[in-house]
Amino acid sequence: MIAEKLKHQGEAYAYCESTAAYRWHIRQLDDRGLMPNEIDGKPALSLCNMKMAWDIDVRIEPLLKTTCPLCAKRYTAKKGGSMRTLVIPDVHNKIHTADSIIDREEWDEVVLLGDYFDDFDDSLDEAEETADWLIKQSRMPNRICLIGNHDMPYAFPRQGFECSGWNFMKQAVINNVMGKREWSRLLPVYPVDKKYLLSHAGIHPSHVQVTGDSREIIIETILQAYDRVWSESTEEELFRAGRSRGGTQKYGGITWLDWSEFEEIPGIPQVVGHTAGGNWRSTGEGNYCLDTHLQHYAIIEDDVVTVKNRVGEEQ
Repeated sequence: MIAEKLKHQGEAYAYCESTAAYRWHIRQLDDRGLMPNEIDGKPALSLCNMKMAWDIDVRIEPLLKTTCPLCAKRYTAKKGGSMRTLVIPDVHNKIHTADSIIDREEWDEVVLLGDYFDDFDDSLDEAEETADWLIKQSRMPNRICLIGNHDMPYAFPRQGFECSGWNFMKQAVINNVMGKREWSRLLPVYPVDKKYLLSHAGIHPSHVQVTGDSREIIIETILQAYDRVWSESTEEELFRAGRSRGGTQKYGGITWLDWSEFEEIPGIPQVVGHTAGGNWRSTGEGNYCLDTHLQHYAIIEDDVVTVKNRVGEEQ
């Protein structure tokens, strides 16, 4: 896969193409109000190089000036540096706590694991403030915003994704701030280094094909399902609740999988949020659940996960 130039309203931008859909480097486009909602009838999602071009020897170096900051950073890291990824789990309107963590830590990229909205007895003003904050986060260089189950009903109204905390009034307030273009920046999955997969709740092996080239196949399977959600499909198991969370399917999907039903995918450790607890949890194979009401977060560097508490002390 090679980054190519496209002309859009007289300006040249780089893009990457996946078999699931066209993936634009929209951080430049959207800040100028040039981001189309659809390309060739498919959702234009803000996914940079999700086919992991930085892991293979592609002819991208001469084009770094036209690629987005994320892909340039990834390629630079591949050529000899290490990436320091700050991972922040479920925010649930605690935007000032998230900001304090981001401001305190050193990082090359920040990954937010989703669930920006809905908290106990939250107000419409809080929902609106969080929506404004989320837009700013998603537009910043090297900020990756994933989608959670508490974001899905606002992003895809009338598709049956409602969960606890959602109501019509909040939906109206949030979507008065965030339109389709803003929601398109939220991603379902994100790979870090050559090892980890990050998502809101985790990927159960029963929902994906596990083979010798599993990580790329898993990512593509998720992206294809997400494209169908954008096409208003209501039958995507990868984004539905399991029985333990009131759903009808055996295991929850990538935004709903409860940690109690989490099963390892050999060779592909995962870092997730979603299942709140008093302390962070992990398995022997390097899988982590970080949701502790934003009392903990993680740093991933050189394929090593370091968990810290909210004041920055290693755990």
